[in-house]
Amino acid sequence: MAKPGAASTPPSTGLAARWLAATAHHQAGRLAEAEAAYRHILGDHPQHFDARHHLGVVALQQGRLDESQSNLVAALALNPRSAAAHNNLGNVHLRRQRLDEASASFQRAVELQPGLFDARLNLGLALRGLKRLDEAAAQLRRAVAIDRRSVQALANHGAVLLDLGDAAGAVQAFEAAARLEPAAATAHANLGAALCAAGDLPRALGVLDRALKLDSQSVPALGARGTALARLGRYAEACATLARVAGMTPDSAAAHSNLGLALRDAGQPGEAIAPLRRALALDPSLGAAQVALGQALREAGREADADAHERQSRSSTMSSADTLNRDGMLKIEQGDRAGAEAAYERALALDARCAETHYLIGNLRMLQGRSVEALKHYEKALALDAGHAQARWALTMAQIQPVSASAAEAMRSRSSFSRMLPELDRWFDARRSLEGYRAVGSTQPFYLAYQAQNNRELLARYGALCARLMAPWQAQNVAAPSRGESSASGRRIRVGIASAHLHDHSVWNAVVKGWVRHLDRQRFDVILFSLSGRSDAETAQARALAQRFESGVRTLAHWVRTITESAPDILIYPEIGMDALTTKLASLRLAPVQAASWGHPQTTGLPTIDHYLSADDLEPADAESHYTENLVRLAGLGVCYEPIRVESVSPDLRALGLPTGVPLLLCPGQPFKYAPEYDALWIDISKRLPASCLVFFRPADNELGGALEHRLRNGYAAAGVDFDQHVRFIPFLDRARFYGLMKLAHVFLDSPGFSGFNTAMQAIECGLPIVALEGEFMRGRFGSALLRRLGLESCIATSAGGFGELVAALVRDDAWRSSLRQQVETRRQALWGHTAAIEALERFIEHALLESH
Repeated sequence: MAKPGAASTPPSTGLAARWLAATAHHQAGRLAEAEAAYRHILGDHPQHFDARHHLGVVALQQGRLDESQSNLVAALALNPRSAAAHNNLGNVHLRRQRLDEASASFQRAVELQPGLFDARLNLGLALRGLKRLDEAAAQLRRAVAIDRRSVQALANHGAVLLDLGDAAGAVQAFEAAARLEPAAATAHANLGAALCAAGDLPRALGVLDRALKLDSQSVPALGARGTALARLGRYAEACATLARVAGMTPDSAAAHSNLGLALRDAGQPGEAIAPLRRALALDPSLGAAQVALGQALREAGREADADAHERQSRSSTMSSADTLNRDGMLKIEQGDRAGAEAAYERALALDARCAETHYLIGNLRMLQGRSVEALKHYEKALALDAGHAQARWALTMAQIQPVSASAAEAMRSRSSFSRMLPELDRWFDARRSLEGYRAVGSTQPFYLAYQAQNNRELLARYGALCARLMAPWQAQNVAAPSRGESSASGRRIRVGIASAHLHDHSVWNAVVKGWVRHLDRQRFDVILFSLSGRSDAETAQARALAQRFESGVRTLAHWVRTITESAPDILIYPEIGMDALTTKLASLRLAPVQAASWGHPQTTGLPTIDHYLSADDLEPADAESHYTENLVRLAGLGVCYEPIRVESVSPDLRALGLPTGVPLLLCPGQPFKYAPEYDALWIDISKRLPASCLVFFRPADNELGGALEHRLRNGYAAAGVDFDQHVRFIPFLDRARFYGLMKLAHVFLDSPGFSGFNTAMQAIECGLPIVALEGEFMRGRFGSALLRRLGLESCIATSAGGFGELVAALVRDDAWRSSLRQQVETRRQALWGHTAAIEALERFIEHALLESH
């Protein structure tokens, strides 16, 4: 704004005194007197430019924008080359949020007077408002060059550099501002925020603490401190600080948005929804808040329903590997995906060129089973941001479709994945590899396990890439794991188990619980790392059984510190491939000996995993060729299983759309477990048993059941068999009704190619006969292993034709089926409490540690 008294036209002698009096009033802040004096001058001299100009300035200072604009336009008509007048007219437009007009006025001012500091500064602010960030940075840089002691110019230059992602440049600008105003809390708050963005979190906290000593109520300092704490994984402190900021500034959209982001990152998506919605009510244009709301709605629904789903439908009808990855595609717990989708679509409406939003919508589409659409969104994300590592990673992982339309399509997807893996490896060049750890595990080739082929070669390449991208991060953040004292010294061996599923979940129930309960505490200390932070009654059991129990939502660095400080002699990951954080951790060397197990039943491919804990009963003779790890065949089933005691409830068959009075043949796997090459099995059974009903299950939270039903319907039609007469798809049931349905059914049909351990165990608990087609790989042999241990080899088919023949014979022969029920009920104790597996595990651990020294 022009300084009063700076006349551009020489006044006459009488006018000079009046002009000096007018500007003296203006400079002293006596605006009413100044306005009257300027009007008096204009009454006698209507063409007096300076009086007209300054009259416009007074009106601007008083907020009378229409009057200010008319006077400034009139002044510019008298002197169109006045840079100061153009600058002040720009200020009027800026006040009205007319950024295009403001930037045009400021641009004209700097053209007329390149050294006019105010115009340079204002032009930078207007361009920043227009999101023309590179231009804004250039103008603010020139403003700083004009006046290097302007804190305002330095602060705004730092702010726009942060917008551009140049955190290092922003730090330099804010450091200069803080040196000029060492007692200003805001200057230190800005510097702290820039240091946080630059990743220098310890220094950021120090600077922000200095700001809060200067002003304990500084909202910028508190807000930046909350953000820094969240990035350090100190979520409780972060959320408390950001909640305080939101309370202090209830009308600040940014404050509510930051609180919502921190709550979501802290594993409290349900609590994040309200502040995010409040932020968007205050400012609907906050694209980041829209995206975060979409994520929170997805995750909150999963968390709210998780106990019910895992205690009931999910854990009752899933194998030990049927829960998918939370970050990208793999978690089948139901979330508010409709709400999430609406939030993402609103984010795209705000900014259709946001790569991150397209990436997240791609993840949502994969969860919904809409893989073709997912691929399009990943491709769009990369078109908008060619360096988006997670989108590039996801584009490769998503080549493996969850439910293929045909066996040929499944092979094409496999070929695409194989072709794109080396391309992905090359994409992560020397520069991108430094940040590549962010992509590792973000989405995973989970569905590859459901193709009944040897995946060792593909997963070895995938695992090598994961380890390569994690290596630079490990070199900077992780000390080499200590080998500690020799176990011969008498110290108990520390067994670490890191899992995202230490709660009522198939991985805990089938694999981990028995190990933790029965390992000899005279020789072993058990340290549990609960990576998800989820907690229920089973988690309480785990906590009570362990010598140390670590849990909570934490950053990667925090978990690595926690694990390495615990110094496990052996670190076991029961389910690598189902959780992003687990995959990142498993790609590092955090213990002298590291092992995986069959919570996800295939090789990890990771060169950082030394051993794979399987079992004698589960593996074929040539199984070593299926693993990159050393295969360890523990005794029997390799686990010490405890049955689930359930009070069954008979379901209403008619309400479920099931026929009564006909044999019910249960096929309880998730839709993606049924590979197209086995479709002929179901048609063959329907032909052999025209009065029977095959019962499949449809998830409520994705479209995979519909895709499987569509494929089977087409296959039945091609074979000339009435699909609707022979097949039903019903919703997943809670555990009590699922057990009730098993007690009403005739036969349990184990899913070929990818068997179900937990579901088969639960069928045995209900006395339901099982028919299994023994597969080539461990993941296809759970059902047959249980039957063989029960001495019921007669229920194991070794060929596709034999499978249908066996099912038909069992359904037709009431006496045989009744006998099988009795044999299951009398022999099933042989499957439970199998301590020989624990003894084998103990021997393996001791031997592996001796070999590692």
